[in-house]
Amino acid sequence: LAYIIFTSGSTGRPKGVEIEHRMLTALLHSFRPLEDGVRRIGTNVASYSFDTSVEEIFASLCFGGTVHILRPEVSMDGRRFARYIVEHGVNCAYVVPDALEAMAEEFQRFGGPGPLGCLITGLAPKRQRVLQRFRDLSPGLRIINAYGPTEVTYGATAFEFTQASDPDAEVPIGRPFPNYQTYIVDSALRPLPVGVAG
Repeated sequence: LAYIIFTSGSTGRPKGVEIEHRMLTALLHSFRPLEDGVRRIGTNVASYSFDTSVEEIFASLCFGGTVHILRPEVSMDGRRFARYIVEHGVNCAYVVPDALEAMAEEFQRFGGPGPLGCLITGLAPKRQRVLQRFRDLSPGLRIINAYGPTEVTYGATAFEFTQASDPDAEVPIGRPFPNYQTYIVDSALRPLPVGVAG
């Protein structure tokens, strides 16, 4: 056992999720938002009691990178967070959906996201038009919408956003991380064919 994180998920009833070292190792070697050889200069915006913090901290430190631990008054304010990224040379950051639009506006004032090479978001649905603003500012920026419950350590799937196909549609949750598998099941937990909602 590496740690236990308490989560209520969609039930509202808190439960402790036991995460083993092998699960953490699998995550770190499967979900690599930056190219091999690029040292991550990342941020930690999530509370240590939230699974996102595991990816933010260990995906940097375990591969020789740096983590900037931000106070909520910076990370939850998209404008301040954007300025911090540019001023401190951050190249990979997780951004909560509520801060995305203000961050895009501030990056527009700067003429782009500066050193930011990868923007990761998740947590809640968001419209494609929100991520398109980042794409318009920086065509080379890698934009990832990650999804997954605490039970799988941090996430299980990711969608790399390249272009809005429908600005008002929600951003998909994507495909499984490398070395991961996902299953769509019915209410009796029976696997469903591709394309069938579960």
